[in-house]
Amino acid sequence: MDANPQNDGASRFERLAWRVFEGFGSLLGIFCSVGVLYVRYTEPARQQSWSERIASAISWEFFVALFIASCVGFIWAVAAPRWLEKLSGKTSLRVIILLLLWIVVGTLLGVR
Repeated sequence: MDANPQNDGASRFERLAWRVFEGFGSLLGIFCSVGVLYVRYTEPARQQSWSERIASAISWEFFVALFIASCVGFIWAVAAPRWLEKLSGKTSLRVIILLLLWIVVGTLLGVR
């Protein structure tokens, strides 16, 4: 929080605006991923080539991960305490770098 008490109202409004933005964005991600997963799960199985099976597995995992991340993001937007919000502001860049590194290493080591 700012040391200047005049900015307290503006910073509260800014935090609230970001939480509303995060909440609606997460809800959009939840609805999109559930829709895609429902269509994928209910469509009849058909014979696929090996490349179609790989693309299907990757897209399935992507939408499951999107659903989980959207659920966590919505819970974060609704119920994150202030001390955790401050802590995340300091570490969010590190987490993003770690996730990107994790994706790159996982992709390189997972392909055989």
